[in-house]
Amino acid sequence: MWLVDNEMSHKINLEERKKDKPADVLSVPLHPDNPPGTRPPELADEYDLGDIYISLEMLEQQAKEREIDFDTQLKKTIIHGYCHLLGYDHETDSDFKLMLEEEKRLYQHVSQLNKE
Repeated sequence: MWLVDNEMSHKINLEERKKDKPADVLSVPLHPDNPPGTRPPELADEYDLGDIYISLEMLEQQAKEREIDFDTQLKKTIIHGYCHLLGYDHETDSDFKLMLEEEKRLYQHVSQLNKE
């Protein structure tokens, strides 16, 4: 995971997604064709799923706009990026629903770990 500024996020977004703007989170999976929620079979014990780039500037702005603390926004953004590395996306309504369910499940798990 890489914490970057908006300038670097913009550059990566342009290179990876051909979008001429910064993004709050960018995931670059090592195995982009992997089905959602599964690890590539040839790398069953491999832990490197790819890279996540998070713009701290955008996170701060989003936390203020959503009136939540920075740590909560950071957790949600990391989980979102991680889901992309696991093959989830939000290109269609059904994909969005599937990804949102996984994000909620992971967020609840992480929140429970914080209580222990």
